[in-house]
Amino acid sequence: MKRRVLAAFLTLALLVSLVPAAFAAEGKYTLTILPPTLEMKGGDVKEIQVTLTGPDVLEGELPAGIRLDHTEANNNGIVEVRQDTENLFLFHIEAVGTAETTEIEVVTVTIQAWKDNNVIASATCSVTVIPTDPPGLNLTPAGTQEIDAGGTIQYSATVSPPDETAVIAWNSSDTSVATVDTNGLVTGIAPGETTITASSGSLVASGTVVVRGIILPETYTARERENVNLPIKAYGEAVELAVDRNNVQWSSSNDAVVRVVSGYLYPVAAGTATVTATVSAGGRSYTDTCEITVERSTADVITASVGASEPLAFSGLRSRLQSQCFSVLGASLSYVSGLSVPTDQGTLYYGYRSEGDTGLGIGTGERYYVSPGLSQNGLDDVYFVPKPDFSGAAEIP
Repeated sequence: MKRRVLAAFLTLALLVSLVPAAFAAEGKYTLTILPPTLEMKGGDVKEIQVTLTGPDVLEGELPAGIRLDHTEANNNGIVEVRQDTENLFLFHIEAVGTAETTEIEVVTVTIQAWKDNNVIASATCSVTVIPTDPPGLNLTPAGTQEIDAGGTIQYSATVSPPDETAVIAWNSSDTSVATVDTNGLVTGIAPGETTITASSGSLVASGTVVVRGIILPETYTARERENVNLPIKAYGEAVELAVDRNNVQWSSSNDAVVRVVSGYLYPVAAGTATVTATVSAGGRSYTDTCEITVERSTADVITASVGASEPLAFSGLRSRLQSQCFSVLGASLSYVSGLSVPTDQGTLYYGYRSEGDTGLGIGTGERYYVSPGLSQNGLDDVYFVPKPDFSGAAEIP
């Protein structure tokens, strides 16, 4: 009797000691995923490799009774997960459903190892799905580019998504400024600005090319004793800065016909002359010319007498200026500009009151209106004061 009780006790003790061992064995299974994180775009297909370690697990094989499965959190149809049919440790992840969103989506993919309807190990992979780039054409270099006449710049264009069969067509909006060949090579022709466009099917990208230099009017007609501010167009940042600062050298082919001072034309007598402007910028010189035709003036010279040092108010000349304006231009006088006088003959003032209160000097580029509006200078406040030692005729164009 004692032997039976002892045997039963030993058997029970053995069973009790084996139960924790079995549970401990199942707890030793470990699941790992490589890579643990993925970044994908719509349409991408990537793989994750699962490794299971534990009792009776041979490399590349699942023990009998153990299976692998997967779940996804926050998926919303963003990714599809498929287990490889031949390699059960390999899972294929495809990013889908991103065409409708511009948001970044993060999906957590969990791989689980099951045995006897229990999860014995699990691991996760964080999958970040970023929006698919919309179809487009990328132009390099980007932004506004500057070159000189005769200079070149190479453009390139790439299609997104990449398409090795894509054909790129090139175009310049103004071929008199710059041309572009079939390979995107741009050549500067003359000062100005043009748009370089690359296209492939419905995809278009463009950039601006500036050819540095200056442009004067090709021809200009002026009258004798007229004062003209010759316009000048500048292209290129350094060139524009030089022109803004009036760093321009002017010359006339015939000073007897027309003189040029700081861009102002002073037609002297009927005839033709070529005016040249030169700007130095960035270590280079940029030049252009304008042919000036001077016609005889049909306006009468307006004369007035004044004593030495006595101010001559233009208010007293207004009616005659208006009459000559209508006679020459067929229109009422609006304003007078370009006023100047040799310094050895006298000085032009705006708002002159006395020798102690001369007001302001007259600006050659300023306009002086017959009926001035708000913030406009009035013609009636213009005065000429001759030098105390001057006698003779002072000419104010």
